[in-house]
Order: sequence, then C-alpha cells, then structure tokens
Amino acid sequence: MVRLRYRRIPAAPLLLSMLLSIAAPEAAAGTTFCDTPAAVIPDNNGHGVTDALAINDSGTIADVTVSVKVTHSFVGDLVVELTPSPENIDPANDGSQYTWGENVGWINAEPGGNGGRGVHVAATGLSGYLWAENIGWISLSCANTATCATVNYGVANDGGGVLSGYAWSENAGWINFKPTGTGVTINPTTASFSGYAWGENIGWINFGFGGGSGRIKSSWTNPPTETPTRTPTATPTFTATHSPTLSPTSTPTLTAAADTPTQTPTVTATPGRIDVAPTPAVGRPAGLACVPVSLIGGGGPSSTTNEIDFDAALFSVVDAVINPAIGAGTAANKQVSHLPLVPGAELFTVAGSPQPIPDGLLYSAHLAISTGTLPGIYGLAGTAGGSIKVSVCTGDCDGGDSVSIGELQRCINMFLGRPLCDAAAPEYNCPIADANSNGAVGIGEVQHCANRFLRGCF
Repeated sequence: MVRLRYRRIPAAPLLLSMLLSIAAPEAAAGTTFCDTPAAVIPDNNGHGVTDALAINDSGTIADVTVSVKVTHSFVGDLVVELTPSPENIDPANDGSQYTWGENVGWINAEPGGNGGRGVHVAATGLSGYLWAENIGWISLSCANTATCATVNYGVANDGGGVLSGYAWSENAGWINFKPTGTGVTINPTTASFSGYAWGENIGWINFGFGGGSGRIKSSWTNPPTETPTRTPTATPTFTATHSPTLSPTSTPTLTAAADTPTQTPTVTATPGRIDVAPTPAVGRPAGLACVPVSLIGGGGPSSTTNEIDFDAALFSVVDAVINPAIGAGTAANKQVSHLPLVPGAELFTVAGSPQPIPDGLLYSAHLAISTGTLPGIYGLAGTAGGSIKVSVCTGDCDGGDSVSIGELQRCINMFLGRPLCDAAAPEYNCPIADANSNGAVGIGEVQHCANRFLRGCF
C-alpha cells in the first residue's frame, strides 16, 4: 500500500491524482496503478488529507516510480509526503500499544497516534517503528530507511504469528525477537503480543507485560489450524544422568565412561548431609548465580565431596570460593576445587589439613547463566538438591518478585564495594543487582533497584 499525504495551511480547494508505476523484471514496460481521489485539503489542519492506493497484484518489484498531478492555485504552499503502510496497533483505542523493557522503561508501538508513525503488522513481517523515551526509535525493518542493500535486517512473521529476526536501535543496538528458548509471538486469533525479545545492551523486553490493555495488540489476524504456544515462565526440570553414592564406610571410585574424563578421581566418603542452595540462588540471564553449599551433621570429617548437576545448555560452573571461616589462615585450612564429570555434572571437593570441618557453610559455587535463559526456576540435582531462579527484576535478591527496602540496601552496599557473591555471608548475595553483567553495581543500577522497589517487578 502506498500513502500520500498533502498539507496546506491557507484555505483553498485541491484536486489531485496519483500515478504509481511498478516495473518488474518480467515486464519491462512496468505496470501502472492510478487513483483520482478528488480530495480537498482541510483548512488549518496540520494532518492534511491522506490518500491510500492498495495494490493487490503479486510479483517481484524492481523499482517504483510515483508521480502526483496536483491542480492548485498555490502549489508552492503544498507539502506532499510518501509514507509506508500505516500502523495497525491498538485497533480498539483502549491503550493496547505498550510493552516494557526492564532497563529502558515503556516502549510505545503507536507513538504517532492513529494512522501515524508506529508498528505495522503483516503476515510476512513487521515494519515501522517502536519508540522508547530512554533510547529513542527502534526500527523493525531496513526498508524503513532504504538500507537493505547494505544492512539487511528485519522482524519476520511466519504467517502464524511467530516472529523472528532483529530490530535496530541507534542507541541500543540489535534486538533479537527470537532469542534461544523464547521469542515474541502474536496470537493469530486475538492479535495480542506476548513473549520476550532480548537486546545485548538493554536486556529483556517483555511483550506480555501487564496483560489486557497493557499488552500490544494489532488488527492483523490469521487464525491458524493450530495455534503455537510459548510459555516464557515455564520451569524446566533437569534430571541428573550421573549421581554417585558415597558410603561412609568405604572409599568408592568413580569409573570413567565413554563421555567422562579419562582421569578417574577418587573421593573420600563423607558422613553427614550436604545442602546445596536450600533457598533458590537468584541470578539474571548473562549474569551469575551464587550457590551456597553447607555441611549439616557432618561429624567432623577432614574432607568432603559433593556433586552438583545442572542443565549444561543453560548454566556452567565459573569457579567456587571457600568460606573464609574454614579457608587458608584458619585452623581448618581448607580449600575447594571442582572437576567436571560430564557436561552438566561437576564434582566439588573441600580438603586440606587433617583438621575436622565444622558444620555450616563450606563454599559458594558460581554458575554463569546463559544469555537466552528464560525467567523461571531451574532445579539442581546430584548429592543434594537446590535450585536457581532466573529473573530480570533488578534488585530482587531473594527471588520474591518484589524489591524490599532491605534488598535496596543490598544494592547500595554493592555499589559501595560489597561483592555480588559473599562467600562468608550468602544472605547478602545479590548478583541480580548487576543489570549489565559487568561484575559490579553502578549508580545507574542502584537507580534500577530503587525503581523496582517503588514500582514493583512487573
């Protein structure tokens, strides 16, 4: 569809016609489409008058020539604009035009109002623009700026409402509409957006934010025979494929199988019980989770081992830090080491001097969370249980889906120098305060924490 807009401030009648020629490779002479709206420009109206020429033919477009014939007494007073397809967002005019970026705030899909600049949804893809007050325009197609010959990008629609591809923001970079494990979809019956997009520089954009009128809706529908569903908050369960049993009266040997390391480690039996993250360790995509591990009822062993199993596609072990209270320089003088058994299974050993290990915190395991990991709770398995909660709510240190005044204080303490993962006092852990995953909390991230305290997580 081609739209022409004509504006003039002084009052005067206007008759116009539009001639559109499309030349395709198989038809050198091209095809001509005409329209004669005989429209009159309204007086003192900056919106002017618009004429749309719908083209229903199919074929490959080689070039387009648009000509306009205007009969008017004051042609120099006219402004003629050629615009792409108009936005088709919020057809019920009930405010269904907003989505939410946790680090950029509200994003508007209809910033120009009805018929103005905004997002146009079609069966093949999205075009037009989103607008965010904090990062400016987000372009959904290279066709917006005629740059496809040099940088070919855009957000595609598979015809059933499943979106893919990339949008571009001059201030925020690339935004992926189908990151690993999730993506943005449009319900082809209700035309409501849902799901998550991901920007390396801005984090998650929640297109299902708010539900009801808070969610973006368009007038495009295409009821399919089967409606695909995406559930971004699903809680996958990971089942360990390797879980050795440690007997307190013997020294078992872990035998290498085809997919295990060639080295066969020997571990010392441990009386007592190991607790791995009795409450969920909380982290964000592309960030860290601090998993505390404790010994309970140990009976004073000199060394201990435990295995932590996890989904290797979503998590990986970065390191482990001994509790300073039993580490080097203490009577216990213990160290912690870790060894991968198979992908998704890690063996941790606390050993050192022959001094007994007291009950309590042993060490903290630091697990990296993959960039595309979906928000939700992910189980850990192995010698003991535990879980990791992945969230995008900056400052929600305890994973309660809200930020308390105490959690806000933790964010401030980390800005002042407290570590994201405290090996001596895990109750102060809060790696989710590190919104840009650079290993530290800046003043801007403290502001993010304060915003979540004042406004809530969702």
